[in-house]
Amino acid sequence: VMQRVSAQMRKWAFAMAVGMVAIFALTWILLGPILHVPYAFVLALLAGLLEIVPTLGPVLAAIPPTLLALTVDPAKALWVVAGFVIIQQAEGNLVLPLIFGRGVSLLPVSVVFAVVVMGWLLGFVGIFLAVPVVAVVKILLDEFYPSRMGSEQDVTEQVEQIVSGQKEEEPEEE
Repeated sequence: VMQRVSAQMRKWAFAMAVGMVAIFALTWILLGPILHVPYAFVLALLAGLLEIVPTLGPVLAAIPPTLLALTVDPAKALWVVAGFVIIQQAEGNLVLPLIFGRGVSLLPVSVVFAVVVMGWLLGFVGIFLAVPVVAVVKILLDEFYPSRMGSEQDVTEQVEQIVSGQKEEEPEEE
């Protein structure tokens, strides 16, 4: 069990790193080539690093580029804020649930649900710990609570039959 938990935590750390790189890239594209904000690379790097801090990190990452764009052109500052909102919405509702879902073998909806519930129960700490806790709980359930549905192959076959509309062959009555 501990080996599986350890492997899952490595996958979580890798998924977090991928998410940080994705935010860095999206932010750099927004601030550099699109809006031409000075120091775009450094600001994008900051946004990527602050991605590790759930909820508050993206807000903190948006402040320096907004202030910098405000010194250049107030309209550009509005575009920076709008761009950060779009990036964070896409990231929070699409990119990270998919990355974490694949990285730690959780459904994206369970990742979103876990973050919401853990955030509600434990606040900021809960948001940060949601995905690792759910991943560990999933492993513990897999190990200590045997599935009543049968093997994974049986479940897959049942799902394929349901989707294809085929019924199991029933013995003919005589």
